[in-house]
Amino acid sequence: TPRVFEILGFHPDELELNSRAFENLIHPNDLAHFADCMRSHLEERKSYNLEYRIRKKSGEYIWVRARGQAVWDEEGAPLRMAGSFSDISDYKREDLEWRNSAESFRDVLENAPYAIIVARSDGTMEFANRTAVELFRAETVDQFIGKNSRILLHPDHHEASTIRRGDILRGVIVPFLQRKRVRFDNTEFISESGASGCLWNGEPAVMMGIHDISDRVEAEGALQESED
Repeated sequence: TPRVFEILGFHPDELELNSRAFENLIHPNDLAHFADCMRSHLEERKSYNLEYRIRKKSGEYIWVRARGQAVWDEEGAPLRMAGSFSDISDYKREDLEWRNSAESFRDVLENAPYAIIVARSDGTMEFANRTAVELFRAETVDQFIGKNSRILLHPDHHEASTIRRGDILRGVIVPFLQRKRVRFDNTEFISESGASGCLWNGEPAVMMGIHDISDRVEAEGALQESED
């Protein structure tokens, strides 16, 4: 089609759009996937939607998205392909940059000196860094994932925590709080924690930073008693 020639930079006289000529332009690492998808499409007669790299006339490889459906004759032989062919190189480049940025951000969280926990809008924990594992005396991070963050709070704070999470997800800036928390070994400690809204895997979530201040609270209590 004219669009294919335009995207690839060929004049119609320079490129014959048959399967062999087209496959010669596909990146070697994507050719098997492309061939499998086309074979499945022709056998099952279901529309196809795939992404792959293809070489332009200039020699540059670009990412394209191809969607379509073959048209068959009365005897069941494919006559032609009807669909769309789009250059998605910019999208792929931005997606890669975002993924690299997300990985870097995750590394920062993982190595933070205080406990970091990320929970979905319903409270289900999606992430806990190594400091959180140590602070809450978990054996592995798996003890957090998929559990509700309320298990890390003293029952006295459960209702207030639900209200606070709703405020955060609505964009309210909440203050740092002191709360009694529960470790996985059922021991308790006093924490100071802050929280803010974020996007995690594209979904609204709450990120919490938690610090053990039990020693500080105990020292302040002892000082108060001595002054009294």
